[in-house]
Amino acid sequence: MMAKPWLTVALAYHKLGKPVIPLCPPDHARMSEKHLQKCEKPGKTPLVAGWQRYCRELPSIDDLKTWARQWPQANIGGPTGPLWGVALDVDIKNGGTDTLRELVAVHGSLPSTVESLTGGGGRHILFQHVSGLKNAVALAPGLDLRAEGGQICLPPSVHVFGSAYAWELSSHPAEVAIAAMPVWLLDIVLKAEERPDTLCSSGNGHAWIVEALAGVPEGERDDTCIRLAGYFRNLLPLDVTLSILRMWGKNCHPVFPPDVVELKVQSAYRYPQNGVNGHPRAVVNDWVRGQE
Repeated sequence: MMAKPWLTVALAYHKLGKPVIPLCPPDHARMSEKHLQKCEKPGKTPLVAGWQRYCRELPSIDDLKTWARQWPQANIGGPTGPLWGVALDVDIKNGGTDTLRELVAVHGSLPSTVESLTGGGGRHILFQHVSGLKNAVALAPGLDLRAEGGQICLPPSVHVFGSAYAWELSSHPAEVAIAAMPVWLLDIVLKAEERPDTLCSSGNGHAWIVEALAGVPEGERDDTCIRLAGYFRNLLPLDVTLSILRMWGKNCHPVFPPDVVELKVQSAYRYPQNGVNGHPRAVVNDWVRGQE
């Protein structure tokens, strides 16, 4: 059972502009026989029908009060999507810690962002929402992605092993903004899943994006920057694309100056489009700071 009353925790997240839903308690206390027969993930299973709507909208205060009365011992979940962003789930049991350490050694450190330590010894590392990304299992050994339509356990939920989830000391959502996903991690995501219907505007898939994000030589930098900016403007707001392509510029040979990147990206965004295959440009919510 969580140390704080469910409603107190839920209202604190609500104040930050972050949606929450009730998850079954890890010991299944007060759960129905029907739930017990179907639940495969104690402590992680949503208790609200149609909970995916809260990936994009806050539940009402009345909803939170109703859920607190109905399931006072519930864990607390965060639906991933436009409001919480996407979560890199680092699973220690499947070697996620070692995998991430190896990736960081090759590509460089992760940006400062919101991060929680899971009750199972892993990590949930949050990045800004990217329209079209889907939940993905095994991006690399021990690394999963929770995107729109997914959810994660939030602190101070309790793991089935009895340990509590907690925000990493310097990464609390009331104090740190959610960062854009690094280019190299986005590259891994795109390689891991074929999703031309949501991410690409043609039937050629996204192979060119994966190749381009790895960096290009001097004679190709200008055209590639414009092409990438034109692609991302259908998915991301200007500031996120700038962050991604500044990092991309560092992968080029020689490095593509960040001021040149900025000029080309701003030029691409000057002419709005209607989105890719009916998907509007993503909205990454400004961070609403608050305190528990």
